[in-house]
Amino acid sequence: MLTDPTTANPTIATASQSDSRTGIKFFYSSLGVPLSLLFLLVLTFMLLAEPNAYRQAFIRLFPSFYRRRVDAILVRCDRALQKWLAAIFFNMLLVGIFSFIGLLVMQIPLALSQATIAGLFTFIPNIGPVLSVVPPMAIALLENPWKALFVLIFYIVIQQIDSQLLTRLIIKQPISLFPAITLLTQFICKFLWFFRIIT
Repeated sequence: MLTDPTTANPTIATASQSDSRTGIKFFYSSLGVPLSLLFLLVLTFMLLAEPNAYRQAFIRLFPSFYRRRVDAILVRCDRALQKWLAAIFFNMLLVGIFSFIGLLVMQIPLALSQATIAGLFTFIPNIGPVLSVVPPMAIALLENPWKALFVLIFYIVIQQIDSQLLTRLIIKQPISLFPAITLLTQFICKFLWFFRIIT
């Protein structure tokens, strides 16, 4: 008579149940990220479809005597955000052009694609410039290790010019935030997001 090993050994049964629960959690967490991105995308399109309606609904949440003040604050925020986005996009364009010229001089394959990635990743603070250097370095490493080192140095120079010169010239009204508090807030948000995924 054959017996089920999971019933004969409680340790095996417990381990199999734990593995199944871990697999289910991993499956749902892997679905959570694209579903969250899809939700944000749909929500953004819905807000952009009728911005005035949502704006008026938000203003009506406040007392009547304070609604004009809220409306004025929203107008100022909208103008500041438009100026900031225009400055950021112009900064991304300059970084992309400089990257393309440098990669073209160093004869890195797919220079236009790599420069486009560098320009787009400029929008992501702190980690974006670090990620943008990985593809051109990997491609250059296939040809010559010294060329990969030159690419790394070139990108470091570009990011220093961007952070020390371009950003300060283009964005003339920086936000008064302490760098340490900004980095700490980003770290806490990333930790909470990771903790939400694994639990």
